[in-house]
Amino acid sequence: MFCSECTGPTSRDCVPFKCANEAYPLKDFETNCLYMCETPINDLYIDRQDNLCKKCVPPCHSCFKGDGQSCTSCESGKVFYENSCLEECPPKTYQDSGSCFRCDQGCKNCVNNMNFCIGDCEDDFFYRYNRCIKDCGQGYVAIGKNCEPCNTGCAECTHENGAKVCLKCSPGRYLLNGTCLSTCPERFYPDNTLDQCAPCNEACVHCFGGSNRNCHACNTSLGFIMIAENTCNYPSCTDGSYFNLTLRACASCPKECSKCFGIESCTECIKGYNLDFVKRRCYDPCAKPGFTRKPNSLECEEICGDGKNMGKLECDDGNTRDNDGCSSKCEIEPFYECSGGTPSNPDTCIYRKSAEIINFRYFADRSVILTFDTRLRLLDKLEDIIEFSVTKGEGSSVKWTYETFNKNRFVSIKFKLEFGYTLTGIEVILYCRRVGVSTKVQQEGGICG
Repeated sequence: MFCSECTGPTSRDCVPFKCANEAYPLKDFETNCLYMCETPINDLYIDRQDNLCKKCVPPCHSCFKGDGQSCTSCESGKVFYENSCLEECPPKTYQDSGSCFRCDQGCKNCVNNMNFCIGDCEDDFFYRYNRCIKDCGQGYVAIGKNCEPCNTGCAECTHENGAKVCLKCSPGRYLLNGTCLSTCPERFYPDNTLDQCAPCNEACVHCFGGSNRNCHACNTSLGFIMIAENTCNYPSCTDGSYFNLTLRACASCPKECSKCFGIESCTECIKGYNLDFVKRRCYDPCAKPGFTRKPNSLECEEICGDGKNMGKLECDDGNTRDNDGCSSKCEIEPFYECSGGTPSNPDTCIYRKSAEIINFRYFADRSVILTFDTRLRLLDKLEDIIEFSVTKGEGSSVKWTYETFNKNRFVSIKFKLEFGYTLTGIEVILYCRRVGVSTKVQQEGGICG
């Protein structure tokens, strides 16, 4: 049935190369036509170029080409791997039933099956229970190239300074300092929201929450007592005192504090003092340069006479004397001007009143005495300050001399007049040649000021 032409009744009796029905002649036995080149041991393949059945090339036992690299099975003693027959399986493969199979990704070597890795893993892979994986997964941490389980009760951990540190606990466990505990120690309570042991308030040694109102027992070593059910606090102290932990008793606050919770921790101040909220101290607002507190008062006032003008007083010349321009009460005295005072310098006061004649007496010897309302002192020549003039007289002249009754300071001055002719129906006038001759004259009072 496989011969298109034959010389006998069997498929071995075909006319050479005359095969039919998907049968091919056997090389060197062209009268033998085989269906698809099949034999009981399948050691032939179809050569499509010659359309012949040809024998596989050793070490192939069965094949689909005759190049030795297209095997489908191997001779005894050989192992099959990717269409080749080898002496043994190559690296990263394992043998099963005479064939070699690739190990799982990441394995350098494996046995029995692709997932049973042995030895080391490829880079970026970690070894865990005979498998090489990219991520160690929950409950494990990479230490070197190996995945190691987190400590008992730990669902997620890391590796720091040679030790496993838990980051998240399994249900029913509570995290504390990188360790998962079934119960929290003294001064901690189980926080079920965060699954961790949270610290009690310092007032508690046993608690069920973070407030001093969640105490089972108080921290008596710090002086706390149970003041109400589940509530621990210090014993109550009166205003002006606080509970001293060392003494275990109420102690006085600093004298400036009306309330405090420590010798250096004021919360309220006595009247007249202000609270520094940063330093927690009470301070006297009057205790600053140039100021003092008014007697029997809460108000501050500027110090008079200390030579510092802080702007609250009219003047401060550095003393508390009267009659020097700035009075004993630091007020500017009449006819004085005070200026130049700063927070670090005193004021300078200058007398500004001009001298006025309050009495005039004329004598028969042609002398005149003038009396002024203030003391005078001549620092310039009187001839440069005043001048006598005669009216209604042509070519008239007046010679004059003067004397004072006190060389340094005086209130009266006497003029002696001499005329070159007899005066009849004329006037003699004294007038100022210049006004405000010098500041020094003005300080003592000026004749023409």
